[in-house]
Amino acid sequence: MFDIVTAKDFYTVLVQNFDDFMDEPHSARRALHCAITAFHLHEWVWGERLSKDKAARDRMGIRLTTKTSPAMDRPSLRLVPRRAGPSKWDEAFRTRQKLRRQESMPLPRTAGYAKG
Repeated sequence: MFDIVTAKDFYTVLVQNFDDFMDEPHSARRALHCAITAFHLHEWVWGERLSKDKAARDRMGIRLTTKTSPAMDRPSLRLVPRRAGPSKWDEAFRTRQKLRRQESMPLPRTAGYAKG
């Protein structure tokens, strides 16, 4: 579908987004694109490799204290997942919740409305 197949491809997109942001540092859109892309790359590399590879973490000096990336402990980065996550999950979650509510609503006849 897209030409992003590897983490290196994703890094190339991040560099392009960063360059765009540096060209227009006043642009909230450019800033969000850069931050969201950086977070998703971080999430990909952490989830696919670093969370499972102790030797690589040791070489990089990353100490694992929780199941999530240590970078997410930094106050400046706590905002990013809340901005990046909705772009991936919120719409699907809201749709699922809406369908569940519709499935669980009683029909008027079974709720006593047809009695007269």
